[in-house]
Amino acid sequence: MAHSGTTALPISVKDLITNWNSRKLPEQGIQLWKRLPAAILWGIWKARNALTFNGKQFKVTNVIRDIKIDAFNWAKSSPCFRNVDTASVIVGWENFFLNPP
Repeated sequence: MAHSGTTALPISVKDLITNWNSRKLPEQGIQLWKRLPAAILWGIWKARNALTFNGKQFKVTNVIRDIKIDAFNWAKSSPCFRNVDTASVIVGWENFFLNPP
């Protein structure tokens, strides 16, 4: 990994995925983080296909929102998300990686 100041930047996608789980996170963050690579790839795939096959333009903010929703939908069966709704995940995404509600 390349280093920029105190932040380690991945050199490649392989490097990023290999080191994906090296973060210390609260339980909700862990559950979302584990599902995030698949949600990112799925979100990009869906946006690309919509453009390629249907000519549908997309907004990056909508793709990001959909990625968050997919990651949450895949993680919400975990007990740590018992009283969490989709809207709170979209609005307070960062909180799940820093200070869970």
